[in-house]
Amino acid sequence: MQEFLEKNWTSSLTEEEAIRLTIKALLEVVDSGSKNMELAVSKYGESVRILKEEELEAVISDIEREQEEAKKKDEASGVTEMDT
Repeated sequence: MQEFLEKNWTSSLTEEEAIRLTIKALLEVVDSGSKNMELAVSKYGESVRILKEEELEAVISDIEREQEEAKKKDEASGVTEMDT
């Protein structure tokens, strides 16, 4: 997970992009999506905000949809997991 974050994180990420990146990293190591995941957002000078399960589920669904579309695109172009 650390390698994934180091590879994909930049200081210019918006809060939404950072949340999405964090969820992608957690999905690599957590089973059952949002059922086993909690995420808190901490910003300097502000109260910690815990994301609601509905927020997590929405982002997870979007990520899974993107991954499925990418997989279909790769299959259509003849790319397999062994090629990547």
